[in-house]
Amino acid sequence: MQKNENLFRGILFYILTCLFLLFPTCIQGQNSKHSLMLWGAAGYSTFFTKWNSFNNTGNFGSGVGFGFNFLLKEHFIISTGVEYLSLNSSVRPTNLIIYKYLVDTEDDEYTMEYALQRFVQLDRTHNIFIPIYFGYKTNLRNLDFYVVGGGKVGYMFASNSVTKIPAFTTIGIYDRFIEPFKDMPNHYFDTKKYYSTSALNFSRLQAVVSLEFGVEFPSVFAGNALRIGIFADYGVINQQTKKMQKQNKELISFEAIPNDIRISNLYETTYKSSSNTSSFFSGVKITLLLNVTKPPCPTCLPKNFSKKK
Repeated sequence: MQKNENLFRGILFYILTCLFLLFPTCIQGQNSKHSLMLWGAAGYSTFFTKWNSFNNTGNFGSGVGFGFNFLLKEHFIISTGVEYLSLNSSVRPTNLIIYKYLVDTEDDEYTMEYALQRFVQLDRTHNIFIPIYFGYKTNLRNLDFYVVGGGKVGYMFASNSVTKIPAFTTIGIYDRFIEPFKDMPNHYFDTKKYYSTSALNFSRLQAVVSLEFGVEFPSVFAGNALRIGIFADYGVINQQTKKMQKQNKELISFEAIPNDIRISNLYETTYKSSSNTSSFFSGVKITLLLNVTKPPCPTCLPKNFSKKK
């Protein structure tokens, strides 16, 4: 956690230093254009982790934001702002059958087979980011192309994890019986559903590297423009906390009744084979640029102009 905090502070210090040094130049520079940005983004989102018997299948992510864009000398781009991102991911098993060695009410030993059908864990984080991008804009064949890259620092202010099992079947296997015991609800051998929600205890500090490129379409009025681009964000801070990395819970637990189960969060179980989890978000971003550059003063004189006496 200390390493993540130091990285977060370093990136935040870098961004604030860039803002402090560059923005006065942007505002006062000649041949510059200033725009208010409003944007929305949507696409594929996932949390990369290595699993035993599970796969990251990803999910849908989305975000909105606003900020400022500075175009210097008609080509160089500097932009920043504030954005909200909802990052989502899902984890599903390849084939999941779990066995537990139990003792029934008559003190007979048996093996309980838990067949978890269409098991899925859905994870979501809600984040606020401060991005800063540097880029370049050029015209090719009457189209304005742009590319920007940079980073974001942020804070995960809320999260949740949902576990769904549309049907799980419990079967009793006894060594002294040939056929397994099933479809016997009075003995806890039956088929049930499972649903639970909990907080996703990821690291709250976030740092992301980002790349975006696309086409800018100029508007016919007041110098406004519309950007349509493709982007990719990759998290450089481990989402798993130190506490989460140390936990090695069993996936299935129960208190007294074997088919009244509790499912542990996968990131806290023995099915996690990696202590590192990275966020990834990629898709389409649409940005509206509203020109706020002050028009040149037709009656103002240059600074180096002096009247002859």
